[in-house]
This record gives sequence, structure tokens and C-alpha cells, in this order.
Amino acid sequence: MSFINSHFIYEGLRKAFLLGLRVKPILEAMDAKPGEKILDAGCGYGYFLRFFGEQHYVGIDNDKQRIDWMKEKIGETSTRQFVKTDI
Repeated sequence: MSFINSHFIYEGLRKAFLLGLRVKPILEAMDAKPGEKILDAGCGYGYFLRFFGEQHYVGIDNDKQRIDWMKEKIGETSTRQFVKTDI
């Protein structure tokens, strides 16, 4: 494995670990139950969606490209929607 590849792998793991440390307390404080409604304001590319599979999720963002990407790649359902709007 080259130095460049191992560096990128290391950086990816480091960021995932650090993000996990920051996200866990937020998710624990929310204590979202199945069927509850989640509004993700400024959802970007929907990173937090993965944590809310059993809830009704609405992600909003003011960037049409991000919303279009999520609609295409992730898809909307009766419990998962993406909306382009300002807040």
C-alpha cells in the first residue's frame, strides 16, 4: 500500500471516529422513538438520515443540487422527504 493511499484511509477513519464522538451525545439526547418526526434543517447530503430509519424524516436545505442528489440517490418515501427551502 502506498503512503498516499494509507494516508487517505487514516484520515477517513480519523474523521469517522471524531464525528462519531460528536454525534453520539446528540443522538442520545434526542432519544428519537420509532414513528417520531425529525426535521433536519440544513441537511446537506443527508448524513444524519442514516440514524433515523424508523422515524419520519424531513431534510431541508437551500441548495437545490443537494436536494436533487438526495432524491435521486437516496429516494423519497412516505416517511422520508427532502425539501429545497430557506429557513
